[in-house]
Order: sequence, then C-alpha cells, then structure tokens
Amino acid sequence: MSYNQLEETRKKLELDILRRSAEREKMQLKKVDEMRRREELLEKLNKTKYLSNELKQTYGSDMHKEVDNQYNYDHGKSSLQTSRPHVLRDVLSSRHKDFYHTQKNHMEEMRQLNAQRNLLMEERDLLKKRKYIMAGDRYSSLSEADRSARSRQDMPSRSFSARSGSHPEDIDSFINKRKDAMPKEIANYWSLRDQYEKRHKRIHKSYQGELGPQSYRAWQMQDYHMVRGLVEDEVDKVLDIFFNADHPVISKSNVELAIESDDKEVKHGRDSLSEKRAAILVSEEIILQVTRDIVKNVAQEICDIKLLAAYLTDTNLMRLVEDVTTEGEGRTEDDDEYDLVTKAYYKLQRDRQQHRAHLWGHTQPLMREDLNAQVSQDESDVQLISFTGLTAAHVKSLEPTSTEDSQISLRKIHLKRIKEKELQYWEKISTNMKTISISRKTQGIQTSSLSGDHTYWAIGTVHGDIMVYDLTFVPIRPIRALPNTVHVDDPVMDIKWSLDASRLITVNQSGSLIVWSMTSGGVDKNNLKSLDVRPDDQGFLPSQLTQLLLLDMNNNDFNFQAGPLYNSQLKERGVVIPIVSHFFPSLTFLGTQYEFCCGLSNGDVLKCDTELVPDNGTPAIKVYNKKIAQDSASFIGQSVEVELFRDRKNPIIHIGFLHHMSDMITVDYSGYINIWKYSRDELSEYGWFQPHQKYRLALSEVVYYPDENDKGTIIFTDNIPKDKVSKTRQELAKERSEVQAKLDKMELGEPWVSKYISSQDVKNDVYPPAGVVPETGIPFHLTTRHYSTDLLSAYWTRIYKAQKVSCSRFISCQSNHDETLMVFFLLFAAYPLNSSDPDKGPHLSIVLLDLLKMKTKDPKIEVMLRESTYEACLNGDNVWAELSKPFGSTSTEYLFFNLNGMFSAYSLMTGSKVMQTTDPRVPDVDIRGCAVNSTLFQVSPSTQFSSAMLPKKILLLSYGANSLSINTVQLTDTNTDEERLAMWHTVQSWMDRDVTVPDHRLSNQPYTCGDQHPEAYCQSIILELMDKVIQDHDGLYSQEEQEKYKRIDDDNLYKAIKSKQDYMDNKLLRPGSPYNDMTRPPSHISTRPSATPGRCTRIDDV
Repeated sequence: MSYNQLEETRKKLELDILRRSAEREKMQLKKVDEMRRREELLEKLNKTKYLSNELKQTYGSDMHKEVDNQYNYDHGKSSLQTSRPHVLRDVLSSRHKDFYHTQKNHMEEMRQLNAQRNLLMEERDLLKKRKYIMAGDRYSSLSEADRSARSRQDMPSRSFSARSGSHPEDIDSFINKRKDAMPKEIANYWSLRDQYEKRHKRIHKSYQGELGPQSYRAWQMQDYHMVRGLVEDEVDKVLDIFFNADHPVISKSNVELAIESDDKEVKHGRDSLSEKRAAILVSEEIILQVTRDIVKNVAQEICDIKLLAAYLTDTNLMRLVEDVTTEGEGRTEDDDEYDLVTKAYYKLQRDRQQHRAHLWGHTQPLMREDLNAQVSQDESDVQLISFTGLTAAHVKSLEPTSTEDSQISLRKIHLKRIKEKELQYWEKISTNMKTISISRKTQGIQTSSLSGDHTYWAIGTVHGDIMVYDLTFVPIRPIRALPNTVHVDDPVMDIKWSLDASRLITVNQSGSLIVWSMTSGGVDKNNLKSLDVRPDDQGFLPSQLTQLLLLDMNNNDFNFQAGPLYNSQLKERGVVIPIVSHFFPSLTFLGTQYEFCCGLSNGDVLKCDTELVPDNGTPAIKVYNKKIAQDSASFIGQSVEVELFRDRKNPIIHIGFLHHMSDMITVDYSGYINIWKYSRDELSEYGWFQPHQKYRLALSEVVYYPDENDKGTIIFTDNIPKDKVSKTRQELAKERSEVQAKLDKMELGEPWVSKYISSQDVKNDVYPPAGVVPETGIPFHLTTRHYSTDLLSAYWTRIYKAQKVSCSRFISCQSNHDETLMVFFLLFAAYPLNSSDPDKGPHLSIVLLDLLKMKTKDPKIEVMLRESTYEACLNGDNVWAELSKPFGSTSTEYLFFNLNGMFSAYSLMTGSKVMQTTDPRVPDVDIRGCAVNSTLFQVSPSTQFSSAMLPKKILLLSYGANSLSINTVQLTDTNTDEERLAMWHTVQSWMDRDVTVPDHRLSNQPYTCGDQHPEAYCQSIILELMDKVIQDHDGLYSQEEQEKYKRIDDDNLYKAIKSKQDYMDNKLLRPGSPYNDMTRPPSHISTRPSATPGRCTRIDDV
C-alpha cells in the first residue's frame, strides 16, 4: 500500500472519529435536555400541587407526605437520576391500573345495554304482529268485487282443513309464509294509502274556489248557473266515454265521511261569523264617520271662537292705542300712520310666536319712536359659524397616524400626493412681464374689476377717471376712457360688471353712483389727451362710456322721496353713503340687467330698477326673476323705483349672488352674513324684505389652556419611578398594546398641539375631544411617543378650558368666480398657547366659507407676521388679494396675495404656496413652485391684483394707488402633455375635490374655426341646415349639386365679408365716425374661402 493510500485512510479514520464524537456529544446533550425538561415538568407539577395530589392518590393520605418529604420536591434537591423517576413510575403505574379498571367497567355497561336493546327489539316485533292481527280484514276499505278478486289471488293453492288429510306441519309452514309476507303486504297497504291521499288532494283540494259564486255579482248569477250546467253536462259525457262503470271504484270510509261533515259544519260556522263581523264593521264605520263629522264641526267652531277672540283683542288694543296716542281723536284706516302702527303690532306678535313663544306678551319690547332703529338686534335666529376645528395647512401633518380613522389616513395620503404634484406642476409655469404706463394726472389706480368672461378690465383711478381695457390684445388696449374733468380728486371705490358685460356700475368716494353703458359715447380727443391716450399702430382711439343713471349723495338721491316707505317716516333717515353695488340677476330676453343692488353705510340694501327711468327706452319684459307685484312702489332720487332689504345697521362691505343668478348674500363689517331670497314670503309687514337666513362668522380663535387645579390622570407610562414596583418588558409591552388599541378605537384625529423635545427624542401631542369645549373644561387626551420608533411612551388625561381670542381686525372678504366660496382675512395679535409653550406670534388667518353649505372648509391658511408687518396691517390697507378662476389641469382656484409688499400665491385645494417672489442675489433652495424675480416684478405695500384667465395663460395685472404703471405678468403653462394628464388624473382621484364646471375652468384647449372666417363659418352652418330641410322635402342632392351649392355659398359669403371689411377700412379713424370704436378682425383669421366644408377643430394642447 502506497503512502498516499495510507494518508487517505488515516484522514478517513480521523473524520469518522470526529463524527462519532460529535454524535456522542449530541446524544449526551439530548439526554441532558430530556432530563432538564423532565425536571421542569416535575417542578411545574409540584408548584401547582398536581404531583402532590397524585402521590396522595397513589400512596394514600397518610403516606404521601412522607414520600414528599423523602424526595424533597419543594426545592428540587433530590437526585434527578434516582428518586424522581421512581416516583414518576409509581404514579404512571397507578394511573394505568385505574384506566384499565375504568375501561373494563365501560365494556360491561355496553354489553348490558346491548342485551336490553335486543329485548326491546323483540318486544317491538311482537307488538307489530299483535297490532296486525287485531286490525282485522286488510281489505275492508275496498269494494266487494275488488275484495273478492284480491282474496282469490292471495288464497293458497291447497286447503289445510282436517278433511284434506294434510299434515299439521303444512299449516305451520303456511303460517310462516304468511308471516314472512306480512311486511310486503304492509308496504302495499301504505302504498295504496299514499295513492289514495294523492288522488284525494288532486280531486278535492286542487281548486280553492277562487271563481266560485261569491266572485260574481247578483245580476250575473243567472248566467253563471246556466253556463255551469252546460259545462257539467259536457264533463259527464267525457267521463262516460273514457271511464267504464265496470272498473272498481274505491269507496269512501266512514272516517272520510265524518271529516267532510265536520268541514261543512266548520265552513257554516265560519260563514256565520264572517257575516256577524261584517255587520259589526259596517256599524263601526258608520259610527266613526258620524263622530268624525261631529268632531270636525266642534274643532271648526273652537278655531272660529279663538280667531274671534284674537280679533276682538287686537281690535280693542288698537283702539286703546289710538285713543292714547291721538288723545281720543283717532285716525282713519286710510292714514299711513294708522297702517304703520297696525303692521308694527302684528310684526311684534309674529316675532314673539316665532322666537319667544314661551314668554308672555307684556314682556316683549315695544317699538321705539325712532323708526330707523326699529330693527331688532336679537341674535336668537343667528347661526354662528366657527373655524375652530380647522388646522392650518402649514402645520397640518400629512403622515397617517394610528389614532386616526382609515378614511382620514387615506385622505392624507391623497392630499400629500396632490400637494407634491401641484408644486412640481407650478415649477414649470413660466413668467413674462411687461409694463404699461398711465397718465400722471390719474395719480394711480384705486380699484379695478374684470368682466365675467375676463375679456374686459375696468379700472378706476384715484382722481376719478374710468378706463376699460380689452385683454385679448397684446399688449392690452384701452377701448373706453372717461376722464374726471373736475380738479378735485374723487377716487372710484367700487366697480361692478353686468353678466353680459354691456353695463357697469361705479361708486365714488364722494357718494355718487353711476350706471354706464358700453355703447360708444363718441371720441373726445381733448379728454383723451388728459389721460395720455394716443392712437395705436392702427390709429385706434378709445371712445367714451355712455351714462345711464347718476345718483348723488349730496342731492339726497339715496333717500326715499315717494311711496309707502316714504310715508312710513323713512324719509328722515339722514345722509347715507353708497359703499358697494352689484347687478341684480333679473334678465330680459336679450340678457340685459336693468336692476342693481346698492349697499349703504346704514346697513340697508336698495334694489333699484332703472328700466322706468326717463330717457331709458321702452320697458322690456323680464324673463328671469320678475319683479314682485306690490300695492304701490317706492321711489328715491331721479325717480328710480326701489325695494328695500333691511336687517342690521352695520355698513355693507360685500354683495353677491349664488352662481350669479340665485340668492343674494351680504356681508357687513361685524361678520354678519345674510342670505336673502327675493320672495313674497320674505316681505315683512313694514314693506321691506327680511333675511331668509342669518349667520355670523366667529371673528375669534379658540385656545385651550390646562386647568391649574388639575394635575392630570396618568393611564400609562413606561417611565416608572424608582419608588414604585418595576415591570418586566413583557408586561410593559402588553399594557402598551392594550392602551394603544384603546386609542385606536377612540379615533382622536388631528392633534391640536404637537411638540418635539429633541433632548428626549419624544413628541408630545394634545388631542381635544369631539364637539365644543365648555368654559368649565373637559378632559383632553395627551400622548408622548418615542419619535424614532413611534411607540407610545405615556398617555394621560387632563382638563383643559377654552378661551376665545378675538381678531384685531376684520380686514376684508372676497368671493370666487361663481359666488359659491367666500374668503375672509382676519388679523390676530400674538397670544400664548399655554403656560409651558411659547406664544403664537401675530398672524393673518385666511378662512374659506362654503356658501352652499354655510360651513368653513379646508384649507385654512395662516401667514405668520413680524411685529412691524402686523402693525402696518393693523393701521393701514396693506393686505390685498385676488381669487382666480380654476386653472388648467389642477382644476383649482388660486389666491394671489400681497401682504405688506410680499407677493405670493396659495392653492385653495391644498393650501400650498405655489408662487412667490425671490431675490436672485440670495438663492433659496427651499422654494418650491413658481419663482418670480423680485427685481423685475416689484411689489409695494399698496399693490393690488387682478387675475384674468385667458386661453392658455393667466394674465396677472398689478397696480397701485401710488403707482403710475400697470405691470402685466403672463403665466404660461410649459408642462408637457403627459405631465398635464398626470396632474389631471391625480386631482380626479381625490375624494374631497370640488367639481368645477368646465366653462369656469381655464383650459389649454382653445376652439377655432380652422382657416375660415367666423362669420362665414356660422352662416355656413345655417345654410347647411336649410339644405337639409329642403332635401328632406324635395329629395337628396347629388354629389355634383352639393359641391356646386357649396361653392356658390362660399363665394357669396366671402364677397359680402370682403365688401364689409373694405367699407369699415374706409370709415375707420374718421373724426366723429360712429365706427371708430370698432376693431379690425384678428390677423390670424383668414378671409379666403375654404375648399373643404368648415368644421370647428380643436387644438389639443393637453
């Protein structure tokens, strides 16, 4: 054997020795482990006294203590190899013996039970045989012929009489055979019985008598019996043909006859009971009818007596009032003062029944002598709108927590995704800025207003000039201009457009209100020079506006001068100033709005009708919101017919109409929001309209402070003091999971305050309870969590009290494009959150109010302020904002915001800041969204904005009272089609989104008429419809005829358009020409005829 072989053999032996050693060690370990487990089992059994009971049962009650002491089970000191296995074997042996004896006893019991069962079965068989014998003849229910036939078939072939000489054993065998055949005969019997029952049911119970005599009327019974007799004759004939009389028929038993007799008796008794019950019901119905008539008459008499007593009471009281006030002279019913007193009395009576029905009449406040202060300031019918439960968007956590409902967590996930998508979308919004200068004489722009379709932009200057720009031109071009020829400044404070942009209203600081028409008033070049307006490249000059109505405060034009309201002493109201205005949604067939509303400084709203004003044309018929007919009309200055809306004495700062066409909404400086319905039901006894619903926005924030007398109740904590008994990790984990499950069920929602303590790496959250927190306090839920693991560290409750912090100033409010959303701007000073946390600095709260639901909604936007900014906003007008229409693929509105010279834009869907000015010299990597160069787009504290939504872009117009220029910032969407589509799908997947009407949303998909002229395209549609009607009547055109007529139509249309265009070119720019305010057609529209039928094509930019 070679050396290599020996070496390999040696290695194999070594490996085998190592393997055997390892296996030996494993066996030893296994044996030790088995011994250990046996030891643990014995110790466990000994602890539970189970082994002691077994020893007592094995060795007896006297010996088990000695055995227990001998082997020392208490502390496990006995030998594991000797003592305990012997005891275990003794116990197991005893248990085996007991089990064997128990099993043996069970087997014996089973054997006895089987024997008893067999005896019972034998007894049952004997009883069955006896029952069969006692039953008698099994054919008793058959007819005589059938019985004899069946008897012959069952008769045995042999006779076993004594004469036959047969062996007795034959009789025994016959009996045994009959005995064996008895089960079969019994089965046959039951089969015949079942067949008989089925036949009985089929013959006698299939028809329930639905079409019996009771279903016919008296005059039909003669015909019924005649037809029934004919049918019975035919049935008998059929039965005689197909059924022979030789066939045996089963006869009815006595039992069946008895049953039929009982059924007849039951039916007769039922019929008699039914007759008696019917008679009782008829009598009861007669009694009830008579009683009802008597009670109705008595109730009517009681009501008449009550009304008579009330009428006599009111008459006597009115007579007494007249005697006292006129010293016995009295007044006639035609007197206006008599009518006013009567209306006031019934008004107080109605208010009492509505609001104070539980009080006596003598506790009601009487009308004061000052009729202007007669309006009640009772707030029992005012609903308070609070925004306490809203969390500011910049502090609201978008990370789901375990204490929230699953739906809330899902909303947070969606909102976080939309917020990120929206910021990415706005990062690709490009800006392009231009500047337009205005005349120095204007001294700046005071206010502005966009038309409903954002085509026209009207501005009012500090000096009092009015200019209207056409935003479809680049750059924007003035088309109307009207300077203020007076040297005294008269700033334009408010401008409102009509729905069709044909009229506008201006309100000046001097107290004048003017209604203008966009109809050209001619061009006055001298006036245009004062505004520095020069002809453009095409020589176009703006014309003047046409004045339709002028109401001046200095002439008391806003005071009543005739009519019932004038006769009711409302003529002595003093001087009132118009503040805001709005066109009333009362339309003619062509969409003209003759009526408008004016909010006054004394809180009244006048609805003025300019249709009947002299020199205003022939009255037109209104097709929407027609005027409510009254006995007589009231008039103010310039013979303007008015209607009065009255509630409180606070100046009106906003007037709007839901969806521009529905209920009127007014807001005053005290935060009262009234909804008015133009309905006869809302007309009061005094002749003015009352609010349909009254609300008040809570101009305060609620802060919660812990009760100093309450130290809190600790429910769980993992920081156990040293003086208390410590807990194991398993016990703490179990208790933590139980408390966490309890918190999950409570669904605490968003925390009111969250605070991170970096030194301990924990986060403290304070959760308010659901509902309103009373002033006396209510327990709040406080939690402490480990920030890194989000595990619960402590949970306790403590009583917190609510305290209101009023706003320092109600700055303004603004509505969105369709008057369904109101945005309020509230200024708050700094205030402490609680004793341990620092103060919350001064801030501006922007609150959104849903006007359809009259509830505040998310997002709530908070802008933190410096002390200097807060003082500037408190003492001056340094907060300006503008709401845009829904924009592009985001389908949401944006708030362009100027806060003391800091420009930004916020999303009303997520509350994110999507746009702001930045200084390129100081780069800021944290800015998200669209950044605007602050050196190019300079914003002063008085800069205001207007946002026009034009095709494929937003035109942001900035101006100011101290600025002689208009800055236009064009925001263009440069996102790709895929990015827009992704943004759109993300918004559509959000469950809380507001559905926006497509007409109200800025779309990147403009519609054009291809290469056709718009006028030619529209006329071609009409001609196509006419051709279709002719073809339906005279037959279809051939292909050649269609092409011929199409060519002729196009030639005629474009010849007419060309001649009209040439005529306008000749007339344009002539001095004093009535056509000088018309514009040329846009250059992108071709006047060449199209070779193909024109259809409206859609430019798919998205």
